[in-house]
Amino acid sequence: MTPIKKTAVITVQDPREFDGDPYQVSVRAIQQVRGLIALATDVLEPTTLMVRNADLERELAFGNELGNAGKDWPESPQGRQLLIIAKQLEDAEARLARLEKATAFNPKAR
Repeated sequence: MTPIKKTAVITVQDPREFDGDPYQVSVRAIQQVRGLIALATDVLEPTTLMVRNADLERELAFGNELGNAGKDWPESPQGRQLLIIAKQLEDAEARLARLEKATAFNPKAR
């Protein structure tokens, strides 16, 4: 049995309220967005499971035989959309990591 993870409570702050110079603030703002993406990525797998369960339950409610429906679900329209979203989150995290490095550059720092 997989242990149940605790529910996370998050606080998102408006970056315009951050202290620091523009370089520090921009880095912190990007780190906040990266944290949100990490949280979204963490809950995407159980979300996918719940969406799959709803789809299979819907098929049963319509009286349809499931057959290979569970096995073939990742190729269903909903399954494909969730795979696309997972890839987009991964891509966004990678782009933000590069942007964080670039935005941290302070030409006046020694």
